[in-house]
Amino acid sequence: MARHDLNRTPYTEYGFPLTMAAVPTIQTSSDLSSLFADGNAEMAQGDLVNEAPRPPSPVCADQNGRPIRTNCGVLPSRYVDYLPEGATPFLDEPPLPSSPVPDNHGLPPTPDPWLRRVRTKPRSSGKTFPFTTMSSIATPSSPLSQASFSITSSVPKRSLPDVELTTTGRNKKSKSDPINRIAGHFIRTVDMFRNPSSVILKGSIRESEGGDDSEYTYEENRFWHAWQELTQMVPSIDIIIQDRKQMMDLGKKIKAAAGTAKSNDSHHISKAIPVWWRKLHPDSAPIPDDKVKRGFKNPVTSRLLCPAVLDWDDPNIQSALRNRIATIPGPDGPEAVSGANWPNFLYDGPYDPKTPWVGLLRSHLLVMAYMHVFVAPSSVATHDAEDSSSQSTRSGNAHNNGMTSVNAASLAYVAAQVYFALSDEGAFHKSNKKLDAVTFYESLVMYLEDPDNEKDNKELFDHWNRLIFPESITPVARGKNTSNAQIKAARLALQREADGF
Repeated sequence: MARHDLNRTPYTEYGFPLTMAAVPTIQTSSDLSSLFADGNAEMAQGDLVNEAPRPPSPVCADQNGRPIRTNCGVLPSRYVDYLPEGATPFLDEPPLPSSPVPDNHGLPPTPDPWLRRVRTKPRSSGKTFPFTTMSSIATPSSPLSQASFSITSSVPKRSLPDVELTTTGRNKKSKSDPINRIAGHFIRTVDMFRNPSSVILKGSIRESEGGDDSEYTYEENRFWHAWQELTQMVPSIDIIIQDRKQMMDLGKKIKAAAGTAKSNDSHHISKAIPVWWRKLHPDSAPIPDDKVKRGFKNPVTSRLLCPAVLDWDDPNIQSALRNRIATIPGPDGPEAVSGANWPNFLYDGPYDPKTPWVGLLRSHLLVMAYMHVFVAPSSVATHDAEDSSSQSTRSGNAHNNGMTSVNAASLAYVAAQVYFALSDEGAFHKSNKKLDAVTFYESLVMYLEDPDNEKDNKELFDHWNRLIFPESITPVARGKNTSNAQIKAARLALQREADGF
């Protein structure tokens, strides 16, 4: 029987130096019995086959002297001296009865196959240490494979959150922070680009100063109106602004949540635009699914993004748009194209320079995007511009926020989202000068709130409310020619006749 010297050099891996106990040389079962003379001789003897010794696993410790859990066997008392100071071995569970091991499970001729990587998981609270250890050949019945070392740590385990289940066993939807809903509604229906912290600060200052809109600039009035809307959404804001830190924290939370809402809308609309276009124009060339191939690089999106006052069929115009050198003719000379030159996709039908307001902001593409954001994404699949009877707002952002009519900011918001979706730009933020989304958005809001356009805009909003919020339109039952009204008139006539009138 060959001698197997188990004295080995300490092995280091993953940054943990492993200290290995020096195990005496074993030749026969008598040597092993003598070695386990403290009561484990019988157990060790039963684990031998043909006098082939099965050496115990080494004792491993980390760099701080704490023993690392291994599959080493029952450690005799004489081996305790090899443990680091303060380390105490113990048996995790009682050993199973031994059973014969096949001859081919004897010791290997070299120690290399004994290297085995083990990822440990302490049974008590603490960290898990991966390491490589030298161990005997493991068998389920071996008593040497039943004992292990465990370590405890002062680091507490992170408790798992409580999970509420429905009656069917599914996880209940967790309640979200109400500030997320408020922030999403604010950016969609009040102001898309102004910093909420600035709105809170400037609005609270102006509220203490007082004054009429005529005393302030357009920009100052925009901040003031945004503040007034925000106070309706957050009733406790008057208390919050008494503490400057709480006031600024509220502004930061609204800004972060509003940015998330805008990004989500941008992502979903950009992804859905090709699908909507195929539905609206099945015979037309498609809009690329890859956003970087859109913009003025693609003939379909280029026509949609082309300012309505320009003739896109002119090759020179197409080239100028691609190179971003296109200009708009005017009485005072040409001006560079900007977001204030509204594109073709806003119009339902061809643009007429004599009546440029006809068809403006009535395109089916806009209607689909608006329904996607405010009603529900699924509502777009059944959208029919001529029939809005099946539309509902029960599960959408509009219903969740008590919204019952289309306003200027919400219409401009959706138009800006479609504007970005058709472009080849990868980021939608106000500092993107190529997209010029801020000018685009602000010019639309200014037009829709202009008193000079009140008559046309009233017809426009009535059109949108019939499509999106048919419930908000005055019911026919309240009209003058209803059956109820006719019955009342007939009764009144009979009463007057009975009274002699």
